[in-house]
Amino acid sequence: MEEKKKSKKWIAIVIVLIILLVIGGVVGYLLYQKMQEEETVETDWGDTYYEYLEKAQKSNNKKKFGFEDGAKEQKIRFLESDDSENPNMIMNYEKDGEDRVSIYFVVEDKIEYYNPETESEVKLLYNIENEDYDWYLLAEKDEKEEVTSINEIKNGNTEAEYTFNSEEEREEQFIEVETEDDGIELDEIDDEDLEEAIRDAVKEFKTDEKIITKEVKTKVENKVLEIEENKKDNKTEKVSSDFIQAGEYTLKYGKYVGVNYLETANPDSRYDIVIELKADGLYEEIDTFSDGKEETYGGRYSIVDGSKYGMTGKMLELNNDRGIFSVIGNNEFCFVAGTGGIFEYQEEKTSNSGSRQLVVETLSGTSNVKETDEGIQFEDKLLKFGKYENKLIGDQILNNSAYSILTLKPNGEFHLKANVDVDSGDMITPVDEDGTFYIEENVEDFPGTYSDYLIFETESGIEFTLYSAMSNQWTGYEYVGE
Repeated sequence: MEEKKKSKKWIAIVIVLIILLVIGGVVGYLLYQKMQEEETVETDWGDTYYEYLEKAQKSNNKKKFGFEDGAKEQKIRFLESDDSENPNMIMNYEKDGEDRVSIYFVVEDKIEYYNPETESEVKLLYNIENEDYDWYLLAEKDEKEEVTSINEIKNGNTEAEYTFNSEEEREEQFIEVETEDDGIELDEIDDEDLEEAIRDAVKEFKTDEKIITKEVKTKVENKVLEIEENKKDNKTEKVSSDFIQAGEYTLKYGKYVGVNYLETANPDSRYDIVIELKADGLYEEIDTFSDGKEETYGGRYSIVDGSKYGMTGKMLELNNDRGIFSVIGNNEFCFVAGTGGIFEYQEEKTSNSGSRQLVVETLSGTSNVKETDEGIQFEDKLLKFGKYENKLIGDQILNNSAYSILTLKPNGEFHLKANVDVDSGDMITPVDEDGTFYIEENVEDFPGTYSDYLIFETESGIEFTLYSAMSNQWTGYEYVGE
């Protein structure tokens, strides 16, 4: 009987031990899990930032750590970087009544920082043009807003990527994503509490993937559609007006005349350009080269913000890679780079075509000059209607880029396309305009010597006189076709 009691007692002890072992195992496992969770919070990059901030708090020269003298309400938070292993640390603070930021990076296990030392903030933005999300520094400078990717700054590129005249202008290209960015306050933290504060900041860190939720993407997509609709409305307004609005300046619809060079250091490589901006949003470009050959291009044009190309102001953009021009005044624009000059608006004047007739002044009493379907018939020669090119200009003024082309038309009308003054040989602002002419017949040059003269005047008032020497040629001009 006594033996049975002892046996039962041992069995009970074994059962209790087993229960205790199970409980101990469960508790041990839970403690292990807790330790694992804490280890994932204490990251290598978190430790790196903690050590850096600990040194900064103990230092008598906090400025070398990126802490501004007189800074208040300092808060830190961590943001994802292009280096996924090492997030960037942003410190927001207030100084002299301005909100500012300092940006810290882990580079080869060391901390580097950038401080714009001006009113600034860091925001998550969606770039409509590039169709991507990124963290950007927004800084105020010279009453303009500069926008630069944080990752570009980390790579050493601190120059502004984009410059805007106003927040409204920036919002046409970037959409702001709302984020929780309260951060961990440093001002009220003692040295002993710093480690726990960094631990909390590390816990609060979210990757961009967690921030940019499906709901965020939907809001951004809707905002993009709203901006595009507004642009369409603005474009409709522009087409219905008499001019194109380009920031503070306006451009009339019509032709703009300018020059460019095929080779920067070679003046003989100059060629002339006429760009016509039309009310339907299309343009036509005609390039005329020193040999008289023409090349014609066309497509759509648009007014874009200069920040798209790292510049200020508004730009005229011709599609099909025909050029980017800076709008520098009312009815004026120029190439953004290179040796090309200013493009100026060419006034359009009402033509009298069809309502006038060729005027012939003669001193002989009876005129032998008649206008036919083919051209102007003199007594002994014919000047056909069509283009006449001056073949001697290049040799006369030693400039192969010079040209002068006359197009003779019925009813005493003509068209002049030239970049040189025929009389003086001086290079001039390119001319591409209509005009009228009349004929002085049988003018006595010398005793017994008579010539027929054509007196030309363009719509802008350019005057010149040529004499007719033989059929389809006068004063160096030769007929080249219709």
